[in-house]
Amino acid sequence: MADQRIQYTEEMVGAGHPTKADTLNRFALMFLNNDGSPIIGIKDVSVNLSNNTTDAAHDIDLSAGGCFDSALTEPMVLASTLVKQIDAAWAVGTNAGGMDTGAFAASTLYAVWLIKRTDTGVVDALFSLSFTSPTMPTNYDKKRLIGYVVTDEVSNIISFAQNGDYFRMMGANITDISDGTIANLTEETGTLSVPANCLAQIYGHLTNTTTTGTEGVLWIFPVGASGTVGTVANAFQSSQHGAAFDRSTSMGWVLVDGSSQIKYAATQSDGAAVVNINTVGCLMLTRSNP
Repeated sequence: MADQRIQYTEEMVGAGHPTKADTLNRFALMFLNNDGSPIIGIKDVSVNLSNNTTDAAHDIDLSAGGCFDSALTEPMVLASTLVKQIDAAWAVGTNAGGMDTGAFAASTLYAVWLIKRTDTGVVDALFSLSFTSPTMPTNYDKKRLIGYVVTDEVSNIISFAQNGDYFRMMGANITDISDGTIANLTEETGTLSVPANCLAQIYGHLTNTTTTGTEGVLWIFPVGASGTVGTVANAFQSSQHGAAFDRSTSMGWVLVDGSSQIKYAATQSDGAAVVNINTVGCLMLTRSNP
């Protein structure tokens, strides 16, 4: 971050001078509005994402707002809405390309980064496959992960809504796991279409239309959690029927690991059990905690 203190070679000038820059308030205005209210907290991100209305399938609007970079040392502020295109190579400015490298693809998760070059103060945004180390444009030296988007099977950005750290898919839910070969009370691993280390919001669906048993139990839990499978009290969902079990569905949350993975298991005493886990959205913990 450049030194914002008044230097001995500068004049002490207040706001509103017709020809000279405001030096007295320069440092304060990095963090405060003109009325003294804070622009952004040290970890807050006030830039929000949304599908662009003109090209919702390929363009994202980033609202005016700001945040500090991932090291929490450099403020980055968008003065107005910035529109970035996922289907074009990155170029500076609004209504310009946003992809850091390569071509965008179908059924893929992309990180959205706010970026800054400190030599000029220009703030822009970037799409990347990497949620840790995007390929930065020349001279851009600061970054902050502020969100994500997911493409569907025809390479269109899935419609979504955002409120703070919460992202919710507004189109069809993403079927990340469909397992028709599950063994009774056996832990399996699956990957969800959400960023690493977030709280994923999911639908868990268990069917077994050929069983003669009356109970169906589905466990969904974080990788590394112990003492879960086999105890109904720890289940993601449990259904007890007077006749044979058929199917059950419930919504809930699960913490994914650094590879966006979870564990799951189900009862499968007879018949043919099928587990489906559909991703709805997530609480992106790494957005406010870089």
